[in-house]
Amino acid sequence: MGQQADFTQMVESYPPEFLAFFGGDAASLATTEGYLHMYGFSMLPVIVGIFAVIVGSGLLASDEESGRLDLIVAHPVSRAGLFWGRALAFVAASIGILILGWLGFSILLGGSSLRVTWGRWRCPFCPCWPRP
Repeated sequence: MGQQADFTQMVESYPPEFLAFFGGDAASLATTEGYLHMYGFSMLPVIVGIFAVIVGSGLLASDEESGRLDLIVAHPVSRAGLFWGRALAFVAASIGILILGWLGFSILLGGSSLRVTWGRWRCPFCPCWPRP
């Protein structure tokens, strides 16, 4: 109990802007949900967004820069088929990354004393699902 009081005192010494940036306050960090939200899931949408921008911009641009796009277009594949194939691969990779992240957190639940089900553990990952 003494460590929790020390932790709360440390968090209260943070500037309010710091806590507002991560979407928390000193009182919410004393709970398990608040701690996970601030330190674990507040940056998840940013990280997934950075992945989406980098991979999405390189869907066709990287092939064009490397000179492979001319070879790909020379084959009897429609341009729409090429685009939608790449877009669906991007969505599948994004969903795969989110599922692996969810599984990583969920598997660790077995060794913890948290009362969180696997289904409830998906809530922080739902806003990050890709939308075409």
